[in-house]
Amino acid sequence: MKKNQIIVISLASLILISGCSQATNQVSQTTPTSDNRQVSQKEPAIGMNALELSNSRWGMPNDIINTTTGGPANKTTASQKWVYSGYRYVYLENNVVTAIQ
Repeated sequence: MKKNQIIVISLASLILISGCSQATNQVSQTTPTSDNRQVSQKEPAIGMNALELSNSRWGMPNDIINTTTGGPANKTTASQKWVYSGYRYVYLENNVVTAIQ
């Protein structure tokens, strides 16, 4: 690591990410940053992982509701409901978006 290098860790990067899926057919918008770089932000889409969702146009939710369920053959499912303003919800299973409401 270089002496003057800065490392930025966002709250979203603290969310455990398992697997990585690419979402397709997403609407994207570019947003200028403070140093005039253009950053593309996409609408939330089924198949995104939690990090991609947190970097989407909706950003971080107002609340995250976690549920873990056990299934057959000792398989567990980690489910989350991300709650946004305006009665918007995103559902994730094992950190992958499965539904948008």
